[in-house]
Amino acid sequence: MIYSHFFDLVMKLFSLLISLLVFLKIPGVKEIAWLVIVLSMILAVLLYLGFFRTLGTYLYAKFILKMELSLAQARQLDGAFAPINFKNMSWLPMKELRNIEHDKRFEVAIEIYQKYSQKQQIENNIPKTTKTKILRLLMYSLMIYFAIAGFMNLPPANFLTNIFCSIFKTEKYYPVVNVLILCVATEKVFKLLDKKIK
Repeated sequence: MIYSHFFDLVMKLFSLLISLLVFLKIPGVKEIAWLVIVLSMILAVLLYLGFFRTLGTYLYAKFILKMELSLAQARQLDGAFAPINFKNMSWLPMKELRNIEHDKRFEVAIEIYQKYSQKQQIENNIPKTTKTKILRLLMYSLMIYFAIAGFMNLPPANFLTNIFCSIFKTEKYYPVVNVLILCVATEKVFKLLDKKIK
């Protein structure tokens, strides 16, 4: 999954937006579009992993789970609310925490996450089929291409651009929207295929 919850999506988009703004401010760099894309993606990942991932976890815990915690405590729950494990991108919403006393929610969340992590380690030791490995490799390759295609307006992103421009009667298009649509659709299709193979 590309994002786990609303705050995670916002933080990922914000990281990407900041990194694009940083590189687009450099004089003469607009002529080398592929370099802007590559450097922006690298900076966006660094920004997300360094700070915005934890901020998204903090906001989710604070506003959705009504949990009292610090940013340091939120960092301990990053793996539960904003996983970056490419083998299994599922996350733990932990909505059941809303039924627990406020002062115990963080401790219970840590316990749930530790149990989940142990279960994941056991499952990860089960060998994956060759078909599953090929599907994942194909999915990640397509997502990388779609990220590039979205920003350079190559097929199939240019089809989305044409549809968008004809619907809204405009010449402007938003590459990030193209990338998100293509990557989310790809992830959903491959998830279905993976379930059918298993």
